[in-house]
Amino acid sequence: MTAQDMTFNGTRSGSNKGYFRTLFLIVFSVVTIYPIFWLATVALKDNRQFVQNPLGLPLHPTLESFRALLTDPAMLRYGFNSILVSVVSVLALMVFSSLAGYALARMDFRGKNIILMIYLTTQWIPLVTLIIPLLVTVQLYKIYGTYASLILPYIASGLGLATFMVRGFFRSIPHELLDSARLDGCNELQAFYKVMLPQIQSGLAVVAIIMFINNWNEYFIALTLVNREAMYTLPVGISTLSSMFGTDWPRLGAALFLSTLPTLLLYIFFSDVFMNSASRSVGFGGR
Repeated sequence: MTAQDMTFNGTRSGSNKGYFRTLFLIVFSVVTIYPIFWLATVALKDNRQFVQNPLGLPLHPTLESFRALLTDPAMLRYGFNSILVSVVSVLALMVFSSLAGYALARMDFRGKNIILMIYLTTQWIPLVTLIIPLLVTVQLYKIYGTYASLILPYIASGLGLATFMVRGFFRSIPHELLDSARLDGCNELQAFYKVMLPQIQSGLAVVAIIMFINNWNEYFIALTLVNREAMYTLPVGISTLSSMFGTDWPRLGAALFLSTLPTLLLYIFFSDVFMNSASRSVGFGGR
């Protein structure tokens, strides 16, 4: 085989790989985007159009379902509860995970590896399996049905993963930077706050977005630990729109579409942050 033939075969092989990659991305995009597109079409119909053609495009689009939701005090209350619980828990997670991640990444102390294993072990146990002792605990401390009954479990369930991720970002920073800060007279807290933390801002943003999405979409714990309708989060509130006696499908579709909109916008506007953080965290364990 001549060099020209080898070059031609190599070019054709690379071209085929490019076609398969493009085809895969197209299929993946369609599978990912279609459910959101279908929710939008359902929300733009009335009940009659939906029953006649559930999968088709709306012949006479209407925003009535969106208007009904955005003027419903109960749904606005559910949205406020979700925002409050998700934001507060994420802020607390950022504080705790950054401190713990820095200590586990850059400080030497006895039992560090054991503590890290404990953090990781918490991720092996689904929080749903602990729902009964969790319910007993929140009742014992008399916080059942309050914001604290959701915020504290969300912090506890996300702390292990958040700490592990933040630890990886801290370990990706060269040792020389921390050594220079210490030589300049920074104590450990100053080195953490003034030198190390600004270096992983994009990584912290990724962790915050992941934790926010997890808490925003969480359903089972919110259903179990809240006993008053005024305290429902958005996923629990949306579930009340469907019943055995009848379902307003366009309104339900509009509610689901609006509930996915914040997470969708986060991915769209922070895609560059995700990519930059992913490139920095290659070899996640660091040194």
